[in-house]
Amino acid sequence: MRMYNVVKEISKKKNLSKNLSIYGNYMSDMYYRFARVCLSMNYFTYFQMMEDIDKDKNADITAIHDELNTIIKDLLNDDCNITEAVDKLYNMRNKIIATMKILTSYADIFDRYEYVLNRVEYRFKESDIDNKDDDRELTRKIMKYILSDEDSAAINMRISEIISELPVRMTKAKFFERLDEGINVYRDTDRKSLNDFLYMIGTSAMMDLPDGFDDTFDELHSIYKNVMEADYDNITEADYDNLHSKIVFAAQFIQDSVSIYMMLAQIVNEVCAIAELEEYVSDKGKESEYCSKLISYVNDAFFSGDFEAADSALEECFMRIEGVQEMLHEKYMTFEYQLDELKKETLSEEFKPLYNKLFKAQVLVSDSLFVEFNDNNTNDDEKLSDDEFADIKKKFMEKTQTFLSDKPRAVKRAVMSVIIASLPTFFNNIEELQDYIYSSLESCRDKAEKTAVVELINMIISE
Repeated sequence: MRMYNVVKEISKKKNLSKNLSIYGNYMSDMYYRFARVCLSMNYFTYFQMMEDIDKDKNADITAIHDELNTIIKDLLNDDCNITEAVDKLYNMRNKIIATMKILTSYADIFDRYEYVLNRVEYRFKESDIDNKDDDRELTRKIMKYILSDEDSAAINMRISEIISELPVRMTKAKFFERLDEGINVYRDTDRKSLNDFLYMIGTSAMMDLPDGFDDTFDELHSIYKNVMEADYDNITEADYDNLHSKIVFAAQFIQDSVSIYMMLAQIVNEVCAIAELEEYVSDKGKESEYCSKLISYVNDAFFSGDFEAADSALEECFMRIEGVQEMLHEKYMTFEYQLDELKKETLSEEFKPLYNKLFKAQVLVSDSLFVEFNDNNTNDDEKLSDDEFADIKKKFMEKTQTFLSDKPRAVKRAVMSVIIASLPTFFNNIEELQDYIYSSLESCRDKAEKTAVVELINMIISE
């Protein structure tokens, strides 16, 4: 019960010097131990994943991998400058985040071009569209699917899911009217909420490409140029098959790369949390011995390539730490809310070093692997003035208009589709939603596109 009393007194600003020290040391121990247990398990998984990686073809991964293993080895042997190690770890983390932005951008791009290809596929395949439901019957089925869940968030998600597949036949003026209305929903939010919303739209619609996009993944960039330069109005079956196979390859490449980079990010975060809190830890826990053995085994195996001899010893270590991760997580989560409250306070110079590291450790051990640390005062929480909001909206609308202006019709519709589906629900009632769905279906005269849309929607509502 003591920690409950400590936290209670901190909230009342009583005995702060004593209680902040006790609470800070407790949270340091919890985060440190949790990071060590997680690293023990994830490092082993990472070793197995790296066995399937061709290091010669993955130079960027290999560079981070080698530097990370060296830092882990030095930390195990107490043979490193902690400050330098932490700097290197944050540099690695920034590289991983930058690479993930590029992979995410490629995933968004190929998703849009897959949308385009799906809608020309039935030019080259037999179609049974005449045997399918008419537009009113399909609309009825779609509405039944959307409204079959009583949760409003689930309903909105289903609306967005359906809209993203419906044919886009609205006028340019109507599209920008919808976009304007969607952005206006964020009028009374803070700067960060608006920027995050516009960033989400900009990236998913292929308008915002991250730094390094052109020169990080040569194979993906080559495919990107192929799909971007294709003539979809006059596409042949051979062209379709070629582009489709390239997108399938790209999707698998991205999936495999993301798996590795996510695991790398997790390990870097855990090692970073360990290094950051090393000087403040007073109790490493009974599991510490087994964690050290597991981490050492894997680290030695990376350098020597010999892993078989460690198998039986590893099994015992895993048994010894079973359940510890869950126990530690529950302990620090019980009191973590106080850390969130302290972020709003101005701490004395005595406690700033410890708590600044705890604030980072809180992020590093969380499930949010790619949160970027920003030491600058960007006023993200402030409300925008009317003029600032209008200026941001105007620039985004102009950017969208410019981006769409030179795109082929099929690509333009793919972009408009994902933007419309990303907007806050713009229907005032069920009738408006139903009319929109029916109108979208009924106005599509392209038989190949209609067939693809019906097939995709039937797949969604039958799951």
